[in-house]
Amino acid sequence: MKLRILVFIFLSSLGNIISGQTNFRPGFIITNDFDTINGFVDFRGDIRNSRICVFKNDSSTEPSIFSPNDIQGYRIFDGKFYVSRSIVKDSLEVAIFLEYLVDAITDLYYYRDNTGDHYFLQKEGEGFIELKNTQIEVSTPEQRYLTRSNRYKGILKATLSDCAEIWPDIDHAGFNHNDLIQIASDYHGYVCEGEDCIIYEKQLPAVILTYGPIIGVNYSSLKFVHDELYSNYDFKSDFSVQGGFSLNVQLPRINEKLSCQLDIMVGNNYYYCDNKDANDFEVVYTDIHIHLTAIRSSLLLKYTYTKGKIRPSVFAGWIGNFLLKSNNERIVERNIESTIYRFEFSDAPLGDTFWGIQTGLGINYQIDTIKTLFMHGFYEYNQARYSQTILTKINNVGLVLGIHFSR
Repeated sequence: MKLRILVFIFLSSLGNIISGQTNFRPGFIITNDFDTINGFVDFRGDIRNSRICVFKNDSSTEPSIFSPNDIQGYRIFDGKFYVSRSIVKDSLEVAIFLEYLVDAITDLYYYRDNTGDHYFLQKEGEGFIELKNTQIEVSTPEQRYLTRSNRYKGILKATLSDCAEIWPDIDHAGFNHNDLIQIASDYHGYVCEGEDCIIYEKQLPAVILTYGPIIGVNYSSLKFVHDELYSNYDFKSDFSVQGGFSLNVQLPRINEKLSCQLDIMVGNNYYYCDNKDANDFEVVYTDIHIHLTAIRSSLLLKYTYTKGKIRPSVFAGWIGNFLLKSNNERIVERNIESTIYRFEFSDAPLGDTFWGIQTGLGINYQIDTIKTLFMHGFYEYNQARYSQTILTKINNVGLVLGIHFSR
């Protein structure tokens, strides 16, 4: 229960930080009087960008919020262009900001909502036509399964029926930006002479991979829970150095600020406890030594502010510690009437694998286009179950330094 509460707190904090961030970029709005006003546009994800535009004239003024009814559109300089249009959604006509992908003899638009991606075509002098690729259920005598309808291919052929040359390309086109932009552009090239096709879509890579070495320092504490013997001992915290490898995966077409990072490190931990008990008959000295060698792997959701050379980040995720080697020794010396009796045991209730959560804050320094130096501080909570009742808990606080190279 405690672990679930910590997970909830960490993820809630992460969500609050993410939702509170702004990302103002140079751009402009187009008023309903078709005047252009330059300033800064708060650029977010596709879903939010289709609903509102947050704009300010300069860096010192308070931002204004515009709905699709308030302005004709807005654009990021050398980036995405949104226009206000009315579409039919759930049998109702609603105003929305559509991303203007292609300005040609047949225009192409896009927006995203909680149900997925939506694309629209508009030929000169005609209304909007939605390209649909809904999920359908297919039944056969052997099985039932879900698939995509691919209706957009038939709609494309019907809409662009005066250009059979591109039909083979339509048959192989996926329901995505690149393929549909290419279809609209090729169609324009076949049927329109002397007028350029304008592509507004900023071509972002589908995946950005960065990777590199990391080194970290770790301050670790160990605690046994519900064990009749070891729960009575307080172990001294351990300071250790670890090293390993980091991989970061970013999907910029979905969100440029969110990424998934996998860190794998190998390190040693040493925990020590000494204890003295005395009564009228004897004095008992207990020394406990626990040495652990583990692979520590963390899978993190990372949010990075993507402006400037110095970029703060926040992250949270899951962590697993897999023991490669564990040695434990409990030495008991009983002093009875000046005679010492020595006993040695190896009975620490250690689990094989520790699972937990990690959260923290970091700083990225963009050295150049292919190298990023980063440092982050973290807290993590791990536990391993030795039996139905006995737990081993490890808390870590640490600092990681690394460098990422882009692919």
